[in-house]
Amino acid sequence: MPDPISPLAEPATAAGSAVSADVRKVRGRSADPSRRNRRKRADLRTVAVLTLPFLVLFAAFYIAPILYAIWQSLFALRRSGAYRPAENVFVGLGNYAQVLTDPAFQQSLANVGLYAIGPSTLTVLIGLLIALVIDARANRLGAKLARAAVFAPYAVPAVIGATIWGFLYAPSTSPFVSAAQAVGWDVNPLAGPVVWQVGNIALWTYIGFNVLIFASGLASIDPSMLESARMDGASSLRIAWSIKLPLLRPSIVLSIVFNLIGTLQLFTEPMALRTLSNEISSVWTPNMLAYSEAAANRYSFSAAVSTLLAVVTAVFSFALLRAATRGAKS
Repeated sequence: MPDPISPLAEPATAAGSAVSADVRKVRGRSADPSRRNRRKRADLRTVAVLTLPFLVLFAAFYIAPILYAIWQSLFALRRSGAYRPAENVFVGLGNYAQVLTDPAFQQSLANVGLYAIGPSTLTVLIGLLIALVIDARANRLGAKLARAAVFAPYAVPAVIGATIWGFLYAPSTSPFVSAAQAVGWDVNPLAGPVVWQVGNIALWTYIGFNVLIFASGLASIDPSMLESARMDGASSLRIAWSIKLPLLRPSIVLSIVFNLIGTLQLFTEPMALRTLSNEISSVWTPNMLAYSEAAANRYSFSAAVSTLLAVVTAVFSFALLRAATRGAKS
């Protein structure tokens, strides 16, 4: 006896095939929400699996050392007697008060302040000028080669660059000093202010990085706007002053923030020149002070210096970004 035909059975006719296809579509739509939920959960699991190694390493090698440094800065070694071992005693903000009143820390801040006013500012200005000049050139191949040439020193590790400049500064090894002496000139590159000796290395290294920041900002400017200005008779200088510079404001602020962070973290260049100049001490910058204190086993004081330096960097960076945001809104 033949089985009764189920209402969900698929007919063998062409019309039945079409009806069956419609039924499958309806069933697929009804299953779509649950399928989408399963797919979202699978995507979340994939994202979690892929980002978990980074998060673990980031927490272990970045967040944990910062928290440990802050915790370490709240303690200090104290002796209760001449013959008793030193103990780690909780002093709260005592280390920070000691750092703020330390003449070495105050002088190191003054040194990086002079560096920020002089070489660091020039790094931004010269990078901006070079980027504007390159962008104004019609030869795009030449502009790309110029950007690559300017950026090349940044690809050199800072330690190697500072060491090479140390050889160029030293009168006994510098070819420039030998060439000057050959024509009767008495030249001593180490005789000038030490902030410019250090700043010259930074200028050579970081101008190319700033050029790339400004070149990226210039590339985002609408070409039709520049073309309209040229058709109206505006010169290249007028276009740069009235159009490019205002639109480069976010890039300029970003460059200033990066240079500010680099200034407060200045370490490699003065450390490499320390053996050549008597004006560079072991505590010439805050980073060098923290390093020398840690080398002397004064870890709590070093942690307090590092924490204060991080706070100052964050406050100044936030203030600059905040001021730029308010200026853009107004």
